[in-house]
Amino acid sequence: MKYRKKPEIIEAFQYKKHMSGDNNGKMYPDWFMSAFKSGICYYSNYGGSRYLYIKVADGECNVPLGSYIVKNEMGELRPYRPDIFESMYELVSD
Repeated sequence: MKYRKKPEIIEAFQYKKHMSGDNNGKMYPDWFMSAFKSGICYYSNYGGSRYLYIKVADGECNVPLGSYIVKNEMGELRPYRPDIFESMYELVSD
């Protein structure tokens, strides 16, 4: 048997810069800022560096700069490497 992934419309953006006081999150979509304020997304400092994490159903994921952050139809967030994201999704018009 063969299966095809059902079409799914997602929201996403490419994570290119850490949040700082000067941009106050204006470069991020509202759904990401809501997730950040509720603790689903958070920063952790380790070894003098700042890392973004997203809490997911099976734990938490580190989000390297350049990754795409996806919000699926069920409202769940997950990071994807650019090559994986671009092989799975294509841009659609509103």
